[in-house]
Amino acid sequence: MIIFGFGYDKDGFNKHGFDREGYGRSGFNADGWDRDGYDRVGYDRKGYDRDGYDKKGYDKHGFNRDGYDKNGYGRDGYNKRGYDKKGFGKDGYNAAGYDERGFNRQGFDSEGYDKKGFNKKGFDRDGYDKNGLDSQGYDRDGYNTDGWDRDGYDRDGYDRDGYDRNGFDRNGFDKEGYDEAGFDAEGYRKSGLDRFGYDREGFDYYGFNKDGFDRNGFDRSGYDSEGFDKAGFNKDGFDRDGFDKDGLDKEGYDKDGFDKCGFDKNGFNKDGFNARGFGADGLHRNGTQYDENGFNSAGLNELGLDEDGFNCDGLKPLEIEDKGQLIHETVDEEINPRSRAESWCHGPL
Repeated sequence: MIIFGFGYDKDGFNKHGFDREGYGRSGFNADGWDRDGYDRVGYDRKGYDRDGYDKKGYDKHGFNRDGYDKNGYGRDGYNKRGYDKKGFGKDGYNAAGYDERGFNRQGFDSEGYDKKGFNKKGFDRDGYDKNGLDSQGYDRDGYNTDGWDRDGYDRDGYDRDGYDRNGFDRNGFDKEGYDEAGFDAEGYRKSGLDRFGYDREGFDYYGFNKDGFDRNGFDRSGYDSEGFDKAGFNKDGFDRDGFDKDGLDKEGYDKDGFDKCGFDKNGFNKDGFNARGFGADGLHRNGTQYDENGFNSAGLNELGLDEDGFNCDGLKPLEIEDKGQLIHETVDEEINPRSRAESWCHGPL
């Protein structure tokens, strides 16, 4: 080999086969790159061939020779089917026919509602139309245009008759006129008793008023306010005039002044005679001063002795034959004979 100046031959290559720029006869330098920066396989330092594609067939933008990236999308962002990475075509609709907002070409979403939220029948997702009413004519609060809910109650909670769901009117009374506590407007229960247990006439369940008397004016013991029972007698057994059931007063006399034996306080009956048949004048009803036993009003016989043989001085005469004289001797008794004689000697004449 002939070397021309500075160690290069006529073709410009040195003994190692490289030209002055360091490229061999094949066009590659010692590192394996040609003047355009491609290796022997045809790829540059970044891994792209002269057409700009890497070994897998994609350019620096990630597209192949057909113009699609690894996911199948072209430079315009659409795949071969014409849809972008979000699944929408150039017209803005996906394969199912809906746009990014979820509406189809007719303007309805998958559930059948338009962009304003209404379906073909004119109702929104909650079932209300443009006027805010459902298919039955009730608004979101549950009331129709007349102001009544489905159960027939107005916004205040009362039905057409004026009663709430619990059956009470605006004044708090039910259809029978009783409040929640069971009382009417006057304060009485259905039983007819007030909260204290008394009826409209003022009597309790047992028939007594606040003062303790029944409708006939008697207390639980059977006596009225003046202390008399139904028969007209007080606890001592006397009526308002002071007489007992036998018609006698506390001293034992009736309205005419006679006791149960028929005698007055002086001991005389209606005919004017005492128990022995004597009048105040000392005469017996037989018209004489002595009764049928021979005793006068003083209880003494003609000898001046009572029926036991005593005189008014309590002496009892004994007839003793002693020298032909009548001797009076005093005889002591266990009971004073004088007290026995007094009822006769000193009784009513």
